[in-house]
Amino acid sequence: MVAHLLWGYIIVSAGVILYVAGFAISLGFQTRRKEANRDRIKQMIQEDRVPPKLHQTFQLVCFDEALKDLQTEGELSPHYLPRVEGTFTSLVDRYKGKTTEERAYFAQVVTRYTGSFSKRELYQSLLTFLEKPNMYVTENVLQALYLHGDVTLIQIAYQKLSDARRFHHPKLIADGLATVSSDQEELAQKMWKDATSYQPSIQLGIVSFIARASSSFQETFLQFLQSEEGSLDMRLEMMRYFRKYPYEPAYPYLMELLNPDNGLAAEYRIVAASVLSAYPKPSTIAALKQAMKDREWYVRVNASQTLNDLNVPVEELTSIVTGDDRYASEMAAYRLMERSAEPNVN
Repeated sequence: MVAHLLWGYIIVSAGVILYVAGFAISLGFQTRRKEANRDRIKQMIQEDRVPPKLHQTFQLVCFDEALKDLQTEGELSPHYLPRVEGTFTSLVDRYKGKTTEERAYFAQVVTRYTGSFSKRELYQSLLTFLEKPNMYVTENVLQALYLHGDVTLIQIAYQKLSDARRFHHPKLIADGLATVSSDQEELAQKMWKDATSYQPSIQLGIVSFIARASSSFQETFLQFLQSEEGSLDMRLEMMRYFRKYPYEPAYPYLMELLNPDNGLAAEYRIVAASVLSAYPKPSTIAALKQAMKDREWYVRVNASQTLNDLNVPVEELTSIVTGDDRYASEMAAYRLMERSAEPNVN
């Protein structure tokens, strides 16, 4: 499950980059006049003028490349981009009706110069791009919002996506929130406030971000887990939070989740067997030994790994190997082989 999410994230991230880059390249080869046009626009920028017809995508590409060239050469006035911010705001309505590729590219250009574009009006207008959602458009708009840092606009964007029932990869959500230039603890609190009103992938992304940003959600997450609300993936991510930030009141609940007779999905036992590594107690070890007999292979794997991490004596693992439960014996034998292969460090 985690591997599927990770591969999905890699594919989506690479796709966002290639999708827009490929579009810009294809536009660049449409005419031999591109280079001359870019040089002409560079001259206009240095004369503090705004090039005409930026509502034409080819012209915008040339403008963007001219700006990048001047930035690289150190010849772009720091006053120029703030002065043309109003032009970009007025262009949103023109690009809103264009193709997916053109909308994605325009949002990427805004993101590139967000450090110079500071007015809320531009970013608020970008939200209209989400009325016809597309993965690439969505990610580029969100990147602009994250860099701008207006939390309210980010929340509005998440609500729009949720109302449209649009999936957006949780890791993109978590990574994006981590780039917001504000107090991360405060941001975590604000994002959690409305998290349950969003669609599941955004909820999961917010919980993943909180796990990175804050250690103060132990009580909140435990209460949520005990309420039996939320998607399975969201609940499992909350369980993992208690491995990173051990919380004694959560211990009985985690132990119950390891019980194969609790009637819950096997994923709870799989994650609990791993999370309990943060609770080194005799009762934990006893429960994990019992979990070595679980009918689910991943539960046995995680239980044996956690026993290994807790440095359970070889003698105790050996007793499992010689026991009468085939599943537990095989997994314990595997861990003993791992230990014997480890080099001795004196």
